[in-house]
Amino acid sequence: ARRTALAVCEEGYPVTLFGGGSHKKIRLPGVTCLPGIAPICISGSAGNFRILYSDGKKTHKPEFAAIIAAAGSDLKPAGRALGLSGKVLYTLEQFLTAAPTSFSIVPENICFWLDYSGPELKSSSRQVLETAIRLSKNGKKIVIILEKMLVHNLEGQQLYNDARTLGITFLRVNHKADVTVKEQNQTIAFSVKESTLNNLTISFTSDCLILPQKRQPSGINSLVAKLFKENVDSEGLLQTANVRYHPVFSPRKGIFYTGSGHDEIDEDDFKNEMKLISWSLHRLTGHKNFRAHALVEIDIEKCRKCLTCMRVCPHGAVILYNGNPPSIS
Repeated sequence: ARRTALAVCEEGYPVTLFGGGSHKKIRLPGVTCLPGIAPICISGSAGNFRILYSDGKKTHKPEFAAIIAAAGSDLKPAGRALGLSGKVLYTLEQFLTAAPTSFSIVPENICFWLDYSGPELKSSSRQVLETAIRLSKNGKKIVIILEKMLVHNLEGQQLYNDARTLGITFLRVNHKADVTVKEQNQTIAFSVKESTLNNLTISFTSDCLILPQKRQPSGINSLVAKLFKENVDSEGLLQTANVRYHPVFSPRKGIFYTGSGHDEIDEDDFKNEMKLISWSLHRLTGHKNFRAHALVEIDIEKCRKCLTCMRVCPHGAVILYNGNPPSIS
């Protein structure tokens, strides 16, 4: 959210940052920061959105040309159901943070398990590949259990090929029930039904198991969607139906999404999203002197009260009163 606010500010727009993930004071050059304050409701449309909020003393309702939801995602611990101790089980984040600079202290045999917590993210798969390659080059024996390997572009495919060349073992399973683990003498005994070998059972031991944490949409997404009069998708993400073609656009003109709360993104994805939002803001505002006017009207003489307008209006602006024809607020 802070990076997005600064990027838009650098384009010459006055920016207000609500929330920002903290109640502490935030100082961003040129940005009006309201830490800990969330909008109460949003009205209007592109060019003249009005956001109602309270600072604890009085309410305010300033006008904005556009709104950007910079939402994140939540990380959840993984692997508790396996019954392994903290001496042999690590999250990927724990391992990457605590791994010593000297590889001589890292265990000799290491197993990574992708897809344990559900479909793996490309970013996690890439981190596992990069880490496994680095460990393998330093003499460690690596096994990677997976249902599917997701890679980032050609570089990701090259990492996968490099891992194969280094002798890293890949064991493919259909689901996590095909893997059983048991801790014994501070090591882990694995039994894996390998799907590409007609479910042949392969047994091996490892000094530790590393699991990527489960990344899931933030619980705040449903509140954001309600505020915007929109819906989250089946995964709980803030997305349009064709997110691959319209990655930053919400169903409402003038409202944009960025961050992992609406899709899995990496650093390059984030930069591209900011470029697209910047370009869209320029088109929307004519770069500063833009004000939208109400262009939608209901022709009462033609209205048949079918309520199609109420169902499809992305702003939730169509209202009914005492059986009269619909009107626009």
